[in-house]
Amino acid sequence: MSLSTHDTEEQMIDRALVEECVYRTAASSLIFDMTLSPAQLQRALAQEVEWCLQPLSRADSLDLSALRGLVEGVLVDPTTHRASLVAALYALAPEQGG
Repeated sequence: MSLSTHDTEEQMIDRALVEECVYRTAASSLIFDMTLSPAQLQRALAQEVEWCLQPLSRADSLDLSALRGLVEGVLVDPTTHRASLVAALYALAPEQGG
């Protein structure tokens, strides 16, 4: 899942919120317990994804559905999915400096 160029142009958000989401997802991916029972795993995964994306919930116009899938992918398989998530998140944030 990824955000289209059109989506990212209209939904620029504060870079600090993006960095908080990256930090939360990275921390969660290190400690997430994939050995839970299937029912517990689904519930824990949903809760963890929401916690990781919580800083971005302050951005009113941002549709988090595509990002939920990317965060879930990072929690389940960080090596395969982290680059896609980071690219999608930083595409939402304006460049620093000037």
